[in-house]
Amino acid sequence: MKEECAITSDIKRFKKKKKILELLNITDREVASIQSFSPEGKKYISQFINEFYEWMPEVQEFKILFNRPEIVEEVKSKQSHYWEEVFDCKIDEDYVESRLKVGKLHAKINLPLSSYMAGMSFSSDWWISKVNETVKDNVSLVRALNKVMLFDANIICAAYNQASNDLIEEQNQTLMQLSTPTIQLWEGILVLPI
Repeated sequence: MKEECAITSDIKRFKKKKKILELLNITDREVASIQSFSPEGKKYISQFINEFYEWMPEVQEFKILFNRPEIVEEVKSKQSHYWEEVFDCKIDEDYVESRLKVGKLHAKINLPLSSYMAGMSFSSDWWISKVNETVKDNVSLVRALNKVMLFDANIICAAYNQASNDLIEEQNQTLMQLSTPTIQLWEGILVLPI
């Protein structure tokens, strides 16, 4: 039987927004600081994405996986939506589910976790620099953005982990089937090696 992803299990227990925010250890004041920055932050999403994709070729796996313009354009659109959700800061089951999908997709295309984390590091540095440039008294906002980005990374890493566990389980099942040959003599009568 396949085990549930720990994050999925946590979300089932923390269905209410308040409980999820407690899991995040993010205060109402920090949520409010992200939401108040949202209109300003959303203005910079396009600039962030352009600079992110200028930086991406420095990571070999990104160069290989995102080598066609149509793929890059599709991913840019999804990434734009991702950051809009961060700044809306409506952290609920749908938010968490969207992060799980990101993790599953990254695992499916075999993006190494280290490359994903390099991208998150770039993103964190970029957004914190932008906040420092544009917002006075930004400690609460920086703290909140860090918490949300770490929470996202946690969910996405859990999805990677779950995908790896699923693959191992599938491979084990295949090996078990291959290592136990059976011959059907008659209907309902099988011969197994001893």
